[in-house]
Amino acid sequence: MVGLDPELLTLCPSKTILFDCIDNGALGFERIETAEQVADRLLAAARHKLKVMVEGARLARGRL
Repeated sequence: MVGLDPELLTLCPSKTILFDCIDNGALGFERIETAEQVADRLLAAARHKLKVMVEGARLARGRL
């Protein structure tokens, strides 16, 4: 799953998916991510999460 866009999570609405930022080697990758790579993954997840939060707030505001 390394390198996948968090936006792909929208394709799995009925599933609980955990977004990770560190590769523990379970998939056969024998390297350690750089701090920059981890930061990029965290920011990608945050952008996706913030987008959903903004959309949810907009919907809630419309129902008030």
